[in-house]
Amino acid sequence: MQYHLGRDGSPLGEFPEAEILSGLTTGRFLGSDLAWCAGMPDWKPLSEVLPQAAPLPVAPSTAPSSPTVVEVLRPGSAPSPAVLPYPAPPAQSWPAQAYSPTHVGTGARPTPGTAIASLVLGIISLVTCSLGVLLVIPGLICGHIALNQIKAPGARYEGRTLAMTGLILNYIWLGAVVLGVIVILAFGLLGAILEQFN
Repeated sequence: MQYHLGRDGSPLGEFPEAEILSGLTTGRFLGSDLAWCAGMPDWKPLSEVLPQAAPLPVAPSTAPSSPTVVEVLRPGSAPSPAVLPYPAPPAQSWPAQAYSPTHVGTGARPTPGTAIASLVLGIISLVTCSLGVLLVIPGLICGHIALNQIKAPGARYEGRTLAMTGLILNYIWLGAVVLGVIVILAFGLLGAILEQFN
């Protein structure tokens, strides 16, 4: 199971459950980090999403063990031995920023180089025609490899549109060549038949 994680309004990325559990024990991830995966209606803390995780140690408080004591001086009076406790200000607790499950934690996914290569080879094949003889087969291979990389389980790639466009351009060139060969053969056969009747 893949989970998208975020902390303090910033995405951490997408991680498998085993890596998250390991990160919880090492301190890489916190129980208060927000998590989301497909099928969840909203983001929830890791401690609720993965209850099987071991309880995390609580960070020691930075507040002093005893209140600070200061001497109070009033105008027109000599220093007095009386003192008043001066407690440390309470720690400010900032609410976590709301996340949108469709945008936070996913980050920008890279596009496979094979998808770009398929698109470029398809464009060159259609524009130059003659180079297509050498480029159409590599273009088709790159396009299919890119689709397999994108559709693989747990893949972190995008660019299906580029891969499909590259495949379509290469198949159009290949289909045009096959059609041209069929037309040439048909005209040649027709010419041979007409010569026999003459």
